[in-house]
Amino acid sequence: MWCMMDIREHTRMLAGLCLILIVASALFVWYLFFNQNPNSAQAFLWRQESVFGFDNFGTATCQGGVLYAPSKGDNKLYALNASNGNIIWSRQVRQCDGSPYIDTDLIYVGECSGPNGEPTPAPKAMALNRSSDEVMWTFTEPSNATWVGSPVVNGQFVYYTTLGTGVYALNKTNGNPIWHQNIGKVVCSVACDRGLVFVSANAPPGQYGLNASTGEIVWNKTYGSSWDSSPVVYEGMVVQTARSNGTDLYSTYILNEMTGELITEFDGRGGQSTPLIHEDIIFIPSQNCRIWAYNLKTGTELWHTAELTTSKPELLHPDLSYCSPALANGTIYYQSLSGTFYAIDEATGNILWSRELGGYGFGSPSIGGGRVFITNDSALYAFAANSLDSEWPMFCKNNLHQSYAD
Repeated sequence: MWCMMDIREHTRMLAGLCLILIVASALFVWYLFFNQNPNSAQAFLWRQESVFGFDNFGTATCQGGVLYAPSKGDNKLYALNASNGNIIWSRQVRQCDGSPYIDTDLIYVGECSGPNGEPTPAPKAMALNRSSDEVMWTFTEPSNATWVGSPVVNGQFVYYTTLGTGVYALNKTNGNPIWHQNIGKVVCSVACDRGLVFVSANAPPGQYGLNASTGEIVWNKTYGSSWDSSPVVYEGMVVQTARSNGTDLYSTYILNEMTGELITEFDGRGGQSTPLIHEDIIFIPSQNCRIWAYNLKTGTELWHTAELTTSKPELLHPDLSYCSPALANGTIYYQSLSGTFYAIDEATGNILWSRELGGYGFGSPSIGGGRVFITNDSALYAFAANSLDSEWPMFCKNNLHQSYAD
């Protein structure tokens, strides 16, 4: 009798455990499915309309749960709570075109022209206290050139590019100039690696490797003119997108990092955007608003997306791309100029989901704390992302401009 009761009790316990395991497994599968393959409604988290403005190009950067976002609409830099988008502080930073660079307790930014393009007062490179927004130092270029691109910190240097007088290396502690290399009009950011600073000029056109400590030109090649596309460094190679000499066609050039010699070329692939590289695969946003994936070592095409744009007849060039994509756990995040935000499968190029943001999409995404952030001219948005990484301190994440968050 007691034996039969024990057996029944054990049977009920086992059945209960099995039910719990089945439910837990189902919940786990559900969690994986909706976190790996959410749609835009499931992924959307919040929207902050204080960050806005036409050609709001600068990427929001994040560290320690705080997001720093430039806003061209009101000429301010905002510190926001990354979890909900609430404003922590804001500081006047006029027409900031580049992404802020976060380095320990400081944020480095550069101003562009004044309101409505006015040249005065003179634009400043500056360092702000992360917590209080206090201005720690400022530096004005002697000829009042505007600061473009995103600052890059390397050791005691912070590198800035200018729309007219090339590259400056400033002391990151006090803003004093250490060296200046006048290579003309530069629109992109620099990249740093192995004691060199890499940059591509717009006019006169040219690609450069500079000594990071002295600014001396180590090599100079002329593959074409670059606009917003910044150099990318990967395993001894420099990747640079430029307009092919004498044409309006952009191509992506793979150069030897130490000499600038051409290794290979992706002809007709590229534009204003900075390519993304991950595990020997290069993802190139192109002028026809497609992303092309190639094996970087062999040059083999792996896939390309369908055209990533929607109809906006008021756009002069609706197929242009200014967004530099970001990657986390197999998903590429990208925004078309016409204002559609995409989540794209890294392996196949298939679109996992997309969302119309209702404005023009000049901004590039950043990733942090399980979220992806994207600006357009209407607002700053946050979506759920497949990443636990919490740091994105600069444009394209790191000094090598690899633009991934794994």
